Amino acid sequence: MRKTKPFTIVLLVLVGVVGAIALAKSASVLLREGLYSEEVEGDLDAAIGVYKQIIADASAPREQVAQALYRLGMCHMKRKDEIEATAAFRKLAADYGDQTQLIEKVKPLLEELGNADPASLMPPDTLAYIEIGSPGKQVETILSMLKDTPFENPLAMIGQNQSNEGQIGPQQIIGSLMNPSMMAEFKKIRGIGIGITGITQDNPPAIAVLYPGKSDALRGIIQMGLGFVGQPAQAIEGMTTLSFGDGGGAAYDDTVIIVTSPSPRGAELLQWSVKQYKGLIKEPSLASSNKSFAKIGKKARQDNMLTLWFNADEAYQNLKAILPPDAMPEELHMAEHFADLKNIDDVIASLSVRQSGLALDANVNLREGHNCLAYNMIRTPRLNRAALNTVPSDAIALISLGVGESGTPQAVAVSEQIRNAMGLDIGPQLFDNIEQITLFAVPFRKPTEQLSEDMPPQIKSIGLAITSVDPQQTYQILSSTLRSANLITEETQPTGGRFDFTLPNQQKLFGRMDQAGKVTVLSLSSDLVDASMNAARQRAGSLQGGPLQEILQSLPEATSKLAVVNVAGAMQYAVENMELPSGQVADRVREAMAQLTQASAKTTVRLQTSEEANSFAVHLTVDNLPPISKLLGPMQQIADGMSEIEGRDEEWGAEPVSFAGIAPTDQAPAVDGKVDGCWAKAQAYALEHNFYDSVADESDCSASFKTLCDKDNLYVLVEVADDELCNDSSEFWYDDGVEIFVDADNSRSGSYGDNDCQYYFHWHPASPVMGESKHGKTDGVEFAFARTDDGYRLEVRFPWNVLGAKPSPGTSIGFDVQVNDDDGGGERDSKLAWNAVEDDAWQNTGAFGVAQPLGLVGWWKLDESSGDEASDASGNGRTSRLEGDPTWQPAGGKVGGALAFDGQDDYVDTGYNTDTPTWTIAAWVKSPAAPADDKQTGPVHREKNYQINWDHMVDRFRGGAGVCIDGVWHGASFGDLEADTWYHMAATYDGENLKAYKNGVLITDNADPSGVPNAEGETLKLARHAKNAEYFRATVDDARLYNYALDAAQIAKLAGK
Repeated sequence: MRKTKPFTIVLLVLVGVVGAIALAKSASVLLREGLYSEEVEGDLDAAIGVYKQIIADASAPREQVAQALYRLGMCHMKRKDEIEATAAFRKLAADYGDQTQLIEKVKPLLEELGNADPASLMPPDTLAYIEIGSPGKQVETILSMLKDTPFENPLAMIGQNQSNEGQIGPQQIIGSLMNPSMMAEFKKIRGIGIGITGITQDNPPAIAVLYPGKSDALRGIIQMGLGFVGQPAQAIEGMTTLSFGDGGGAAYDDTVIIVTSPSPRGAELLQWSVKQYKGLIKEPSLASSNKSFAKIGKKARQDNMLTLWFNADEAYQNLKAILPPDAMPEELHMAEHFADLKNIDDVIASLSVRQSGLALDANVNLREGHNCLAYNMIRTPRLNRAALNTVPSDAIALISLGVGESGTPQAVAVSEQIRNAMGLDIGPQLFDNIEQITLFAVPFRKPTEQLSEDMPPQIKSIGLAITSVDPQQTYQILSSTLRSANLITEETQPTGGRFDFTLPNQQKLFGRMDQAGKVTVLSLSSDLVDASMNAARQRAGSLQGGPLQEILQSLPEATSKLAVVNVAGAMQYAVENMELPSGQVADRVREAMAQLTQASAKTTVRLQTSEEANSFAVHLTVDNLPPISKLLGPMQQIADGMSEIEGRDEEWGAEPVSFAGIAPTDQAPAVDGKVDGCWAKAQAYALEHNFYDSVADESDCSASFKTLCDKDNLYVLVEVADDELCNDSSEFWYDDGVEIFVDADNSRSGSYGDNDCQYYFHWHPASPVMGESKHGKTDGVEFAFARTDDGYRLEVRFPWNVLGAKPSPGTSIGFDVQVNDDDGGGERDSKLAWNAVEDDAWQNTGAFGVAQPLGLVGWWKLDESSGDEASDASGNGRTSRLEGDPTWQPAGGKVGGALAFDGQDDYVDTGYNTDTPTWTIAAWVKSPAAPADDKQTGPVHREKNYQINWDHMVDRFRGGAGVCIDGVWHGASFGDLEADTWYHMAATYDGENLKAYKNGVLITDNADPSGVPNAEGETLKLARHAKNAEYFRATVDDARLYNYALDAAQIAKLAGK
């Protein structure tokens, strides 16, 4: 016995070891059996039983138990049993953390399962369903897209500008909901779904499910709202329950809120959904048992911002069931015939938003053997991606579609249309020969061929590539079709593959075909035809490179139609086609477009379809979207620019207001009808508007006037050429004479006021008559007529105190001069006017022009040492206000003191906003930085009327002067400007030339502008853009404004030369 005992012990140990090994092998074998049942036989019940056997075996190796738990969870997921799947995965994660590879697989699955599925609480007979996927995630994505933009806190923006303090209105409520705290609550929402379970003539039964997540605030708001519309009811399975009446109700707890609409099924649906949620029943749901709905998985729905599913055939049968056959609308009968509604299985649509783009998908699934005429009419075969080799690599857009065979409904319909329109029976040749058509566009280039005037040059950037079985037959089809439609007048037969057609406007349509390559290319540009053909032959097209390559390379095999656009290229193409006026605003628009183009260089918009026998899918995407923060600024500039341009249509279309300068004089002219020497300094203004009968020539009737002023009087000199003078009527307007209109405050109110006057001077060879027809204001008014060789002259003195105003340089009076002409007696024949375009100035002061005393309008020496005002040394009282915190430099100027601006918020607002037709602006300027292109600002600025820019985004205005006339901007450069250097910058405009002087020397003389600058409402500002909040960092000294153009010697004197 002693000898056998050790042997027995060894034997038992061996048996134990062998037994353990046998058990391990048994677990491996069971795993293989379970996998076979699961993956090959599809018997999930058998597989689950095997996996549970392994898990229950305490002696099974850890790694194999972990594998069994993983497979068990996967089986439950396939059965749509999320509760059991979650339990298996959680046990695996909790007890087998050392199985790292499996844990990494399980983590995303648990995250997915942790997101509640509203569809699991919808009955399987649901007809329509809409879900907002993971609302918290969607809010997070949208806020990320809006980062660094004014909309980063969109809710606060809605709440701003609130009115009616102390009152609660819609704006206040929305503002409260959309503050950052509430946005954080929205992020916590886990799922929202709404389903319609039937179609009725009244309220259809519907159910809504909301998983508010950990958002206590949002849950409380919703529950409070439900409490307002519902009445407390008996709890359902421990959940707080409300009744809405007519069967509708709501039930909620801390996890979910379930609401059903008032309907006969409302109470039943609520009971069913609550029990399903509580796990008290395990009946089929929309998520688990509807084969049609199962095409869109839970993860896809949660990733999408919006998912819409519609059970079309069931909904159609429901609709027919509630409508008597004789009450079926005719439109429904037509739809049934045309779309075969009973055989449309379902419609699925989804919207997905990512930080770098978005995607919109729509799918229509049809039953086998359907007869959907609408689909058959549009369906085309799959694209041949190789056919896209004909598209040059620099293409920015293309549209491509396959062509079906001649027997398809689509081909039959098109063939019939061609036969009826042209009498050609070419349908079989067309559809059996042509395989694919691709229209493409490349960046605009200046064409080498002459283009017809009725065609934009950009059309030569477009090409058409046709892939066909026989290109020679393709040419013949093109030729016969174009000739039958009278679209060509001549054609050349193909030589070496090249041919062309002459269009009715004599424009050439070039073509080239490659018989071996099965391709034909057409374009109005022969260069583009060659580029396309070379791309096909050398395999160097858009499939191999360029902005469209990424999309074309990844094109799904099932694609039937394709349209793709590179956004940057399209915007550049649009710029070439935009009809913008030249000038600063247009340049800003173009500059902003260039910024958008750069930001969206890789952005593409794609629309593609997949058209299989029983399914039609549309896929629309925007890919590689740049950060919105890089788009908003340029987009706002474009919007502002276009608004300004469009807003000028009325301004440009209206008759301009004429301006006259009233020259100052120290020597009063004698009012005797003679031209004293002081009149030499006054400019003559012609009367160019004519009413009534046309004058024969200048000798028949023509006129001009001049104006002078001193501190007491306004002087007017009118020269009239008239070969026949007449005075035979009692009314002054029927005979030869002059009318002078004055609106002393330039109110242009329309009707006459106390200081609006109409003076008339009735010519007579011996006893001329003067009068004022509105108020009789003739005291102190002196006048004199004098005959001249070609007519007569009128000289008038108007005391300022009689007119009711005494304007200073830079202020305006309303003014017009008109001449009546009577040839041969009776009523007048014609009437000339300086500003009015109709003979209504006698009753409408708005018909007056504007006159201004010329001189120094404002002179801001900026020599103060303290205070928040800059005094005006011109004597006109235009003391100006300092804004921000500019710093006085009592000894830091070029001429005495100066004012330093920080470029952040410092500037001077002069408050002066009177338009000046001619002008001089000047200032000493020193900036710590050379002119830059990041903003638009400078030392002196009044936008359209006049401006001196230091910084500007447009080259010709950077370090230059500017003026806008008839909506067109003109510039004049000051030349090179350096940092930390004093410059005397002066600009003048005399109505014909814009000049820029630097340090007293003429640098630029721009003769392009002509006329009166556009009206401007903004005030004159120093060191800031007149309109935009853009500031100039510099020290400015001795700023001046004149309302006339100084000459070169006067400018040199200002500069100290």
